[in-house]
Amino acid sequence: RSETQLGNIPAAISVVNMDDLQLGRQELGLDESLARIPGLFMQNRYNFSQDLSVSIRGFGARASFGMRGIKVYSDGIPVTLADGQSGTDDLDIGSAQSVEVIRGPSAAL
Repeated sequence: RSETQLGNIPAAISVVNMDDLQLGRQELGLDESLARIPGLFMQNRYNFSQDLSVSIRGFGARASFGMRGIKVYSDGIPVTLADGQSGTDDLDIGSAQSVEVIRGPSAAL
């Protein structure tokens, strides 16, 4: 990775910093911090028996819980399982410095 300004990248990228993630929030789930990102839809927000269902512009919409078809990294390490499913309970919001969401055709990493 190299540092580049967001305006110079030919992709739809949203960055949520630590202040928006942690300060003044309950930190129960990612939906509190990521609600302002366009194209991001979260379902089953307060059903703690199932994981948060996340879809980005239609990708991941077929999963009844969790995330399917959305690649998730934590500290550069893939959290997504081999079958393409990820869970949001594995992510520690309290220690995150930032969350980056890459959308569109250039989102394949």
